[in-house]
Amino acid sequence: MDPVAVIVRRGSMEEMKIEPGPLDPSVTLTGLRHLAEQLSLEYAGAVAPGRVLSLVLTTGRRLRRQGYCRDDLLRLTKATVRANLTTHIGTTLASRTLTPV
Repeated sequence: MDPVAVIVRRGSMEEMKIEPGPLDPSVTLTGLRHLAEQLSLEYAGAVAPGRVLSLVLTTGRRLRRQGYCRDDLLRLTKATVRANLTTHIGTTLASRTLTPV
């Protein structure tokens, strides 16, 4: 994606900064990795960190292909991955309880 020029005003001074575009892959990937780290900490002990990272990256890439901007992409990825992990944990617990010892 093309970079975006942003004008920043500080008092009477104006400054132009060049920032990456909202769909820049490097910015999106950094956000997804940060989200995976955050969710790994939230679900520590219940789900392997590699599984969380895999879910976050595949979900994020799928949503990016659908054209979501960075903020919406991260918000939807977080909600989707949380729902998937909650279902996974519930299924795992249910299978352990129903298995005869």
